[in-house]
Amino acid sequence: MGRVIASDHAIKRYQERAGPVSREDAERVLTSRKIEAAAEFGAKYVKLGNGCRVSLRKDGPVTVVVTVLPSECKTGYVVNSLSNRR
Repeated sequence: MGRVIASDHAIKRYQERAGPVSREDAERVLTSRKIEAAAEFGAKYVKLGNGCRVSLRKDGPVTVVVTVLPSECKTGYVVNSLSNRR
């Protein structure tokens, strides 16, 4: 199981984009087991429940949460449902 750390930049962006939360709460969200599981799976982005997207970068055995993108920002990774296929 790899380790996940949140950069200072990502913590500040989470606080800015997710509303008023403490640094500790922001870090707890950004390094949660769900983020860790997504990193183990190889995800580069994780969409949070509030719509923000977390950008991940693998750095050896550690995954770094690099930034938090606003909900209106698209990452280019879209999963289409079967109902949308022709």
